Amino acid sequence: MKKELYNSCVSMTADEIYEYLGSTEDMYTDGEFSCKVRDAAVLYTASAYLKELPADKASKDKLRKEAYLAFLSGGKDSFPESGKLADMLAGGREFVSDTKIKVIKGGSYRIKDYYLENSSLRDIRGASVLLTHIEETVIPRIIADEFIPECIVYCGGGNIFALVPESCGEDFALRLEREAERVLISADIAYYISPAMPLSHIFGKDYRGKMTDIENALGERKKMKINIRPDAVSECDTIEIKSGDSTEESVTAAVSHKRAEKTRLCAACGKRTGMYLYGDDCLCASCLHKRAVGAAAKSGKYTALYSRYNKGRKACQVRSLEDICEGNGDSEKYIAVVYGDGNNMGGIIGGFTNITRMMEFSRDVKSITGRAVFESMGAHDIDRFEVAGLGGDDVFVIVEGKRAVKFAVDMIKKYNSRFEKYKSENVLSTMSAGIAIGKSRIPVNVLLKRAEEELARAKAAARSENNRDGSLSFAVMDTYEGETGIAEGEALDTLLPYSTGEAEDIIRFADSFKNKKDSAGKTRLRNILSAFRDAESAEEAKLFFRYINAKEKNESSRTVLSRIRGYGDDNGYYTRDGRYYYIWKDLLTLIDFTD
Repeated sequence: MKKELYNSCVSMTADEIYEYLGSTEDMYTDGEFSCKVRDAAVLYTASAYLKELPADKASKDKLRKEAYLAFLSGGKDSFPESGKLADMLAGGREFVSDTKIKVIKGGSYRIKDYYLENSSLRDIRGASVLLTHIEETVIPRIIADEFIPECIVYCGGGNIFALVPESCGEDFALRLEREAERVLISADIAYYISPAMPLSHIFGKDYRGKMTDIENALGERKKMKINIRPDAVSECDTIEIKSGDSTEESVTAAVSHKRAEKTRLCAACGKRTGMYLYGDDCLCASCLHKRAVGAAAKSGKYTALYSRYNKGRKACQVRSLEDICEGNGDSEKYIAVVYGDGNNMGGIIGGFTNITRMMEFSRDVKSITGRAVFESMGAHDIDRFEVAGLGGDDVFVIVEGKRAVKFAVDMIKKYNSRFEKYKSENVLSTMSAGIAIGKSRIPVNVLLKRAEEELARAKAAARSENNRDGSLSFAVMDTYEGETGIAEGEALDTLLPYSTGEAEDIIRFADSFKNKKDSAGKTRLRNILSAFRDAESAEEAKLFFRYINAKEKNESSRTVLSRIRGYGDDNGYYTRDGRYYYIWKDLLTLIDFTD
């Protein structure tokens, strides 16, 4: 297979080979070990560069092409140390190298604070486009230009990991931070450059320990970093966002430099000083960038991914939160913030003993999560949406409120099934999701705060020993405060948070009421709910439940608890671990919010 790749690559430039191998699925394998040919070739080429360190671009490109072709041809004489690395990657003896290197690790953090400094959909979109542009285009380009693209081991989910020469100093990390802050301005960004170490430490038995040390040091840098926010916009009067990736839209946003005659609090975030005029608003520098980019962007990257994963189906353009609900025929328009997060990612990553598994994993996380999101949207006829964040295993999307719960269940199941490949005896990654549903006039940052609370409840359920399929929790907010969903006393008035399997059973139960011709079904459920809430004891509620069913001469009109995995039932109550739960509030909500 490598010979066929060699024949294809021999007439290409180094950059063309790099892109071409990135699209291949061929494996480089021997015995029990295997990795992608692309990953082995990139590491071979990176090690050749780190050993010889050519200075100018022409010399770098010449070495890169020679290294690729040497690897694909099986020749080892030109780059003997890289040849030993290739032997190790193919399952041979341990790799030993005296070449000293450093590691760059870092990216954005606390990104929700950056997204939601205000609740304008346009500004949230601008923040999302800017973050993606900086993390996936600008920072990798700086590293690739300073060194070579192959030095970047992986990039995605707000993090970058690169192997760089021993001569790389702390000032390079500061340069990366300054470049990011010049455009993002108010986002939290940190990069860490490790002390020098032998290259073999990243490829040998020390890999896991070194990675732990690097992560800990990056964490300390984030704690100690003093963020001095730039107070002015960039020197250029445009922000240009272009990419060779066909799924990423090209945006050129005009950024006004017109100073406000009188400064005041920013009209968007209300936190910083408004110094610049944009239309009728006086904005701070950060919100100016978000507003300008958000006005120019049309979410092209995500609409293209939606089309890719839904057989060419087109997503509708949305310009406001109300647009997300357009066409549902309801006078009340509900939206939902769905906030998802992978469980036990640290456990999976901590189990990796070689860097190629991390390279593959970083790509898989991004593609698995994105595919789960967009395929699930298509499956539930969601073609109006806003993707605020989709990085690694993090999901922050806004969808139509009445389709959100079923969408989230499907997304979790698709994510879980595709992560089966990383399951070990005691470690697997599933997804949890928190959902906040509210009328479209409720600010997005209020909905997100509630979605975060629901996610925390869901993740607590996912940590149960019995949970192997992920979890979700939701709330419907008719007011800003919403309801707690937890009743005081002897019984809980909800089964939330649900495991994913429980959610499927409960939704099926709710759907059975919607399918009935009995128009009084919801009234009946409300009456049962009131009786259970007002009952002075569980026995009184059970007696009422038996009574209303006994009154029904038509057996099909009686209310019978549907089976929910993990629960027993007792006259209108579900039971587990000696505790009573009743489901009537959950059913009433799901009847209205599971189209």
